Amino acid sequence: MTTLQPIEAVEQLYPVRIERTALREDSGGPGAGAAGSVSRASADPGGGLAAVGARREGGAAAASASAGGAAGATNRFWVRRNGQRAQSSPLPGKVSGFPLELGDVLLMESSGGGGFGDPLERDPERVGSRRWREGYVTSAAAEAIYGVVLREGAPDAAATAARRASLRATRLRVRVIAGAGLDAQSGREVRLSPEVATRLGVAPGAVVEFVNPRGAPLRAWVVGPVASAAGGGAVAELAPIALRMLAGTDVSCGGNSRHPYRGVVTAH
Repeated sequence: MTTLQPIEAVEQLYPVRIERTALREDSGGPGAGAAGSVSRASADPGGGLAAVGARREGGAAAASASAGGAAGATNRFWVRRNGQRAQSSPLPGKVSGFPLELGDVLLMESSGGGGFGDPLERDPERVGSRRWREGYVTSAAAEAIYGVVLREGAPDAAATAARRASLRATRLRVRVIAGAGLDAQSGREVRLSPEVATRLGVAPGAVVEFVNPRGAPLRAWVVGPVASAAGGGAVAELAPIALRMLAGTDVSCGGNSRHPYRGVVTAH
């Protein structure tokens, strides 16, 4: 059963009744990310046995963005039973032979595409007339993510300008420097200054994303605080190879203040 099969065919082949199929609001990555879909189906075993299995990717890692955009929503697949979420599998998007009961509801939400471009640079008219009116984004997301304030379905120019200025001012910008001992085989690592870790609400083991206005973002695992020699303020330490990926320049370890990259970092 694929996400976009005809409803009539699904109901003939499988013991389910499709209750809803629609665009998944706010699933496309901020910028210009494609929306996913949402489907809701009730189980109707008809006195027999029924089980569900799923092999979906994108349940843990969201689709990457580029040029200042943000990641899309991850895949979600779950079963609602008696108003509660049933634990169908410990692995996101991976389910095998989970038995269904009469009245169970399957909820399938496909992932959204990664966004392209800074969402605060999107044309307010396109956000309002297309993405909101056609069901891609909610009015709350239009204001909170794109900075577009809608009044009776149309962008309010003055309120939008003020909202976007406010959102830009709250973005966490960091000075990114080269750090030693971060070339780990298990994955890309980053050290964060206490100011950055506190602003993001992250601890060692969390994943953060550096938004790159010139290309693809960079994700890294937090492993601890920056070295004392890095100085104060909003600072992050990455391996030299990671710095080259962000800025396209060669940076030696210890180049604390000469690296030109100033980027936005977010918790992922």
